[in-house]
Amino acid sequence: MIKLVRDSRDHETGGSLQPPTDRPAWKTPAEHRRKVRNQHPRLPFVGDPLRGERLSVEAASLYLEYSKHRVTDPTIALLVQLAGECSLAERIDAMFSGATINVTEPS
Repeated sequence: MIKLVRDSRDHETGGSLQPPTDRPAWKTPAEHRRKVRNQHPRLPFVGDPLRGERLSVEAASLYLEYSKHRVTDPTIALLVQLAGECSLAERIDAMFSGATINVTEPS
């Protein structure tokens, strides 16, 4: 089931709910996934010996390590583009400012 999300610009423009999968920036990562889904997880390490360090982060006693996943530099760029199109930064700011962000619940 696809959850409908309201774009932050909808309030300004009178726009409607739009499934994230209908956004143009959704299609490119989906196409990219089809290209890398059968790639062996060891292959990216061959050309990038620092991959384990580069694709890991530690904060608040959590260690997140993405290097063994099929993520590539183009994957990250495509996901950042999708986040921008979905106004993710604005939505995070709204959440932390106490704004109503879940349009399916009363405010």
